[in-house]
Amino acid sequence: MTRPAALCALGLATALPALSVACPGCQNPNLPVVPTGGVHLGGGDLQWGALLSLAPIWVRHEDGCVDLAACAKIPAQPKYVHDQFILPTELRATLDWGLSSHWGLSVQLPVRLVATTIEYETPTGEPYEPLDAGNHHRDEVLVGLGDPVVAARVGGVVGEAWWVVARLGASLPLGRTEPNPFTAGDQGEAHQHIQFGSGTLDPFASLAVARSAGPWQWSAYGQVQAALYENSEGFQAGTTSLVSAGAAWRAAPRWLLQGSLAWFRQGAERWDGKIQQDGVLGRQELLVGLGTTVSFGGPQYLLLVRAPVWREIFQGPDTEEGDLTAPVVLTVGVQGRI
Repeated sequence: MTRPAALCALGLATALPALSVACPGCQNPNLPVVPTGGVHLGGGDLQWGALLSLAPIWVRHEDGCVDLAACAKIPAQPKYVHDQFILPTELRATLDWGLSSHWGLSVQLPVRLVATTIEYETPTGEPYEPLDAGNHHRDEVLVGLGDPVVAARVGGVVGEAWWVVARLGASLPLGRTEPNPFTAGDQGEAHQHIQFGSGTLDPFASLAVARSAGPWQWSAYGQVQAALYENSEGFQAGTTSLVSAGAAWRAAPRWLLQGSLAWFRQGAERWDGKIQQDGVLGRQELLVGLGTTVSFGGPQYLLLVRAPVWREIFQGPDTEEGDLTAPVVLTVGVQGRI
């Protein structure tokens, strides 16, 4: 039996422009989960990898009031438009170490960068300077460590055909967190929605299943990570989960072509035990992917294009509507063995 080669997650997910809820999905942008770690390791084997992902997002939405006399916003100002660009980027280093023929250790270390720009205009397209410019959005580049994930892994052959790898662990609260932005926003003060970590020890579990038959490989992957309590600032991250299935065809000895179908879900965030109705209420999406893995005699280089065929951004009674365009999530990467 030939064990399937590793297909590390490299995603290039596209999304068509849509009229959608504008702010909640972008206040604390999260990249879709990408499968990692589904590879056979013997005792003493060490596999390393690096994934670089970025996802440009454009958001336009209205703010202010038509009737200033009845305006409850702080400060009260006439209707105007936010035109925001957000570029979440992540470099994720991965390390899988085989301690024996079945047991091992898995570590992931993410470094995040989020760049944003903002322009304002009147509903007729004239430049506008808000009274509270800089409170909600700014031209800025934020860089920091995300929450590392450490997990035990166990793998083996099932039914003489399927290779199975399970991982169980937790994320470590090393990423930077921010105070409650909604409290500051209600008081008309500058605030930050972007969280580089959850500030909590969050359980993590994944299961990868794969098999080979001639030039073909089939695989399935599932992952879930959940924050079970709030951090010292009162923030509780939403649960993220992914389920995917794929097939790959070996076009040449060192070249694989692959296709996949994935369902991704991000749950609602909470502040001080409450789901903010104008905050991140969550999203779910179905993505179809095409990709390739190639080697030139050493490490493997990977690329995968995933296009959402269906997406839902959850809405609340205070959700602001606008235009959200997320045309591409690009991930490129490399993996090798020592």
